[in-house]
Amino acid sequence: KKHKRSWKYDEREVNKFLSHWFKRKLSDIKKTEVQLLIEKIHDTNGLYQANRILERIRAMYNKAIEWGWEGINPAIGIKKYKEKARDRFILPNEMPHLVKALDEEENTTARDYLWMLLLTGARRTNTLMMQWVDINWEMCVWKIPVTKNGDPVTIPLVDRAMSILKNRKLVSNSDWVFPSQDNPTKHFVNFKRAWKRAQQKSTLYLLSQDVQYSKLIFEEDLSARAYEPVELAFKRVLARSQKDKVLLPTGLMDVHIHDIRRTFGSFQAITGASLQVIGKSLGHKSPLSTQVYARLNLDPVRASIERATQVMFG
Repeated sequence: KKHKRSWKYDEREVNKFLSHWFKRKLSDIKKTEVQLLIEKIHDTNGLYQANRILERIRAMYNKAIEWGWEGINPAIGIKKYKEKARDRFILPNEMPHLVKALDEEENTTARDYLWMLLLTGARRTNTLMMQWVDINWEMCVWKIPVTKNGDPVTIPLVDRAMSILKNRKLVSNSDWVFPSQDNPTKHFVNFKRAWKRAQQKSTLYLLSQDVQYSKLIFEEDLSARAYEPVELAFKRVLARSQKDKVLLPTGLMDVHIHDIRRTFGSFQAITGASLQVIGKSLGHKSPLSTQVYARLNLDPVRASIERATQVMFG
């Protein structure tokens, strides 16, 4: 607990996936059992979950050895599944539809929280735990005391972010910028349903602009605003597509919450920001974390290709 801030998450996952071993001796658990368990988790919960549990098993045995246990770590030699790094971000043609969907979100706490993610590029947990004492109103900055890498980060706040904060401050009765709606002494946590509504609504807006799919989307689907009607409208459109045997594009349904942070860095790269500036704004400790954005600034590449093809073809 003293050396790892995410120990609560580790504890939850260990209790969930390894509780059937709690009364077993360390020396009784064999490599084949670990291998079979990881394969089972892969099939039921996906490769990322399987890899994380394998890492935890290996770490626990290593800690036991560090403390003087003289057995063999049964997780050694078991290969992790190959993970594919995500590079999804909200594309320029998708952004206006997401903005419209967010502005129509009726849960104001969830709406403002999602807007703050878009406007700052901050991690979702840091944003959930934003407190009023962290805001410097004169300098228009937000100082995050502790981030994932252990360092504090200062984030400049643009005018729209400041406007959201000022409006929230006027009606606030909590230390948290985004308090729980049930208990103001705790911070907000239930953003997933609001995000799904934003995904569905923005996807409907996006598809309605395409001639091929617009015939499946009626005005009543786009005007749905309350919580359930958005979900029902999306289901109606899916049902129509299945009936007409039309395969709908994914739209924004494959955009994860963390992809908002990648979107923030991606738009910086597209507009010509250096990797150093992007890394600074995202609070990256290692330049390798920012390297994913190197390929997004295509303007110099495009200019070079245009010059080359002009020479090639006279």
